[in-house]
Amino acid sequence: LTGQSFRETMFQEVENILWRRLYHYSTFFESLDGYLTTGTTIFDSGNNGYLTLEASPTQAGIEKLVIEDLGADIFLTFDVASRFRTMIDFFSITDMTAYLSVGQNLGTDVEQNHYGFEIVGGGAVRGTTGNPNNPHPNSFSRIDLGVTLATSREYELEAIYFPNKGIQFYIDRVFRGAISSNLPSFANAQFRGISTLCDFNITRTPAGSGAKVMKIRHFEFLSRKP
Repeated sequence: LTGQSFRETMFQEVENILWRRLYHYSTFFESLDGYLTTGTTIFDSGNNGYLTLEASPTQAGIEKLVIEDLGADIFLTFDVASRFRTMIDFFSITDMTAYLSVGQNLGTDVEQNHYGFEIVGGGAVRGTTGNPNNPHPNSFSRIDLGVTLATSREYELEAIYFPNKGIQFYIDRVFRGAISSNLPSFANAQFRGISTLCDFNITRTPAGSGAKVMKIRHFEFLSRKP
């Protein structure tokens, strides 16, 4: 096009390269249509637009949200670099465990292909990853990220995955640690085999310890295309 500046032309070329080589998914949970949910999972538009996962105060159990994108199954593999980030907040962080991962749900089986975060009672944050091809109990790795979450405060969590190299973990855009062992297996590269982008869940134990709520502002995922 005549009249385009060199900067505009270069920016357009960069856009074209990114468009062809990257897969991007982002949601602010405007609707839960198409998501798999268990337990009390609601979009709370009256509370600044959060998605809310709430564990019942009367019984122990897992409340979860599974994000799927079946149209992107050819892109969702662990043999290419990927990353995700999300914004979370808690009303209470005692007597509960929360998981946010790409790949298999950590709350039901930590020995599946995944990478992400684990938040334990009291608010301590860990980075975690798993590879089911390694013999139990050496099939997953965790690292303490040195951060304890406070209630009623937003935190941005980000994990960056490099195939066969490692995973970097960030909290509020500050590097907090890395894992280089038990990375997701190439032998079972597709995310759970059903194109799962992300699994979020919160477990409250013991029963009677009060409702546990995790608020999720957004979820964003970026991956190279194979």
